[in-house]
Amino acid sequence: MTSATNTDILQRVELPEAQPVARTSPRSRTKPLIGGLLCVAVLGAGTAYASGLGKESTDDAQVEGRVITISARVPGQVSRVLVQDNQLVQAGDVILELDPADYTAKLEAAEADLESAQATAENARAALALTERRSRPPSRKLRAG
Repeated sequence: MTSATNTDILQRVELPEAQPVARTSPRSRTKPLIGGLLCVAVLGAGTAYASGLGKESTDDAQVEGRVITISARVPGQVSRVLVQDNQLVQAGDVILELDPADYTAKLEAAEADLESAQATAENARAALALTERRSRPPSRKLRAG
């Protein structure tokens, strides 16, 4: 009896008609998804390119340049540098000034040595003249007669 009652109940209950479910196939979702991803990739690449404009990159971390060693003809302390970093200069351009204090002191010492040598030479001449006078035999005049 249970089976008849179940069937009767099922017949009496009106079920709403099932609406067909619209299913989208995976292929129909793939095209918009690929299109969206492609747009995102293009926007990302464009942004990276635009932010990198005007910037130089050195992948091998080497910069080409000409480095020339210069040296002074005389030693001394630098008092002023007359050029800027990485400024181009020509042969003969003055690029720095040396402190003249050392050279002024050496010049004054040399002038003092010269004066001393001149005084010594003058003393030697005077001593020579004195020695010559003393070493001459006295001159006697002889009379004939």
